[in-house]
Amino acid sequence: MLEKDTVVAIGVVFTAFIGLLNLGYSFRHNRRASYVTSVTVTRVKWIGDVRDNLSRFMSLIYQCAVAAPSSESEGDKIFQEIAHKRKLLRLQLAPKESAFDRAFEQEIETLY
Repeated sequence: MLEKDTVVAIGVVFTAFIGLLNLGYSFRHNRRASYVTSVTVTRVKWIGDVRDNLSRFMSLIYQCAVAAPSSESEGDKIFQEIAHKRKLLRLQLAPKESAFDRAFEQEIETLY
């Protein structure tokens, strides 16, 4: 039969081994979870930016079409901002990535 000290030593080694396995699993899981969280936060921010730029782009076009600018300098300023928003949207959508983005980009160009 094993002595009491030997059984305790085996139990301590076994517990330390299980603790190290748990530490490795937790570290790996936490890295993966933090990566997913950061990607999700970035994606939500990107969607918000696209929505803001698109809404401003559409409001500028509406302002130009319905309520024509009172002066030529004001019209030039509005057209510059429309062109700026158009370029921002094109950059944000990355048209080479999917057919949906290309169709959306064509819609923006049609509006422009």
